Amino acid sequence: MKVGDLVELSAKGRKLWYCKFAKDKIGIVVEIKSKEHCMYPVRVRWFTGKPYARHLRSSLKFVSKA
Repeated sequence: MKVGDLVELSAKGRKLWYCKFAKDKIGIVVEIKSKEHCMYPVRVRWFTGKPYARHLRSSLKFVSKA
């Protein structure tokens, strides 16, 4: 995963209560920090709803092209 990738919540992310605002939404990765500097290293700009949020890599997946 790198800056500029389109993402959505993975199955694991949809089960997390603190990610409920991003269900069925698409976002773009705007920043990635190392795990040592930040507990949630991937910063995502969601296109609707909450403007920015930090996530674990395991709670995100790439948007399918279909």
